[in-house]
Amino acid sequence: MTMTAVQTEDGAASPLAETTFELPDAPSGWLWYLAEGGAVTGAVHVTGVPGAALHIDIDGAAAGEGSLDATGAARIAFAGAANGAVAQLTVSYADGDRVGPSASAELQLGPRP
Repeated sequence: MTMTAVQTEDGAASPLAETTFELPDAPSGWLWYLAEGGAVTGAVHVTGVPGAALHIDIDGAAAGEGSLDATGAARIAFAGAANGAVAQLTVSYADGDRVGPSASAELQLGPRP
């Protein structure tokens, strides 16, 4: 899974300092997020095997879920609370009975530097 994090400011997406991670045999996609005052909201856009399920956690707590459509794409919103100044976002992937690798990224809370 390869994902690149971007942060939104005033409604426009802009690249955030490289938050990219890769895992083999999993979908690829991107995420955007807003994090302030302990709350983290955003979305992941993922492409991969049609019907595959995705589960999103923030600091170990469920924050969103969905599945890839017939074209193998999905945009899944997430929302949750962080335990500190950095939130750990994890995307887990499952295709039928096969559980694929998960990917994670650290999301900085507070205003963009």
